[in-house]
Amino acid sequence: MINTIRIPPQSLDAERSVLGSMLLLNEAIDDIDLRPDEFYRDEHQAAFTVVRDMWRDGRRSIDVVTLAEELRRRDQFDSIGGAVFLAELMDTVPHAAHVRHYAKLVRQKAQQRNLIYACTDAIEKAYCGESDEVSQNSTQAC
Repeated sequence: MINTIRIPPQSLDAERSVLGSMLLLNEAIDDIDLRPDEFYRDEHQAAFTVVRDMWRDGRRSIDVVTLAEELRRRDQFDSIGGAVFLAELMDTVPHAAHVRHYAKLVRQKAQQRNLIYACTDAIEKAYCGESDEVSQNSTQAC
């Protein structure tokens, strides 16, 4: 039996495009109904959280410069990739007005990952003889 390693579903371009769109078009932040954990990369989760927090705090001038400063203040600038990371966000965005479409792609990939994780968990429990702990919902999803 061949054991292959698969990369979970994700769209890094869509994730970067969501983040870049938020920086280019701050009003789009209100249009994005995502949770940080729906982003695949930790760096994207961190950047999304900071931008969302800044917006919720009433800051309305969020761009690469102000995000970088806030990341530095939180001691996260270097851990997410610094200036190179922020440049990638800006370079990836084809069109900020399409942010809802990018966010939809991010959510779809997160839902696919969650389904895979739930099915994998159910399979593991079944192999381990913990079938009474496998919920009816998780077995139907698989």
